[in-house]
Amino acid sequence: MKTTFISSVALLCLSAHATAATLQVDVTRTVLADGTVVANDGSGNLVRSVAPLGIVGPTSGSNFQYAIRERYASQQATQPDRAGYSFLKFDVSSLSAAATQPGFSAIFSIDYVGHLNPNNAWSVDLGQVNGAWDTSGGNDPTRALSQGSTSLGNLVAAVEGEPGAIDGIEVDITTLVQGWADGSIANNGLTFTGPLIAQSAYFNNAIITTSEVPEPSSTLICALAFGGLVIRRKRR
Repeated sequence: MKTTFISSVALLCLSAHATAATLQVDVTRTVLADGTVVANDGSGNLVRSVAPLGIVGPTSGSNFQYAIRERYASQQATQPDRAGYSFLKFDVSSLSAAATQPGFSAIFSIDYVGHLNPNNAWSVDLGQVNGAWDTSGGNDPTRALSQGSTSLGNLVAAVEGEPGAIDGIEVDITTLVQGWADGSIANNGLTFTGPLIAQSAYFNNAIITTSEVPEPSSTLICALAFGGLVIRRKRR
């Protein structure tokens, strides 16, 4: 009887612990400002250069999956082939119930792998895309969607000053993911955005980690149960 009771308490407490899930990128597209779609090398990495001078690649020589290459305001019209933007979407259909639970959280994480040059000061944010796009070939994302995105938080404050890679940069996007999951916010995905400066930033390994923390009552029951066991043991 005693063993059964202890086992039941243990199961209760285990079920009260936070549960986590990892969402991988479901759809991604990288385009130049002139409309050119940037291909990948077959392994999920973007090609290092798109003719004539589009996505070039970081000075570190690292492979990369996502990028933003921007130009000065005066170059926007004359150098559309030298600006490029990555867009990504996550499938959140599995979160329809979990996203409404107390304590739910969603953290976006990505690795920064390098920049184009060490000269131009630049800051890159994670952006919420505010317009629809897809990869069917008729509705590709555009520069306007990157530049018109809503900042969700900073990814790299000064790319030109970073000597190397930065792993596991995180941005809390809980409210956005909850909106995607319950349909109150259109899931147009994420992008990268920054000031109109001639600079680039390159990234890998974008994921969203979600977790669900139990209601306080579950934790309280667990604590009381174990407290009762301790008191009982002392009295015996």
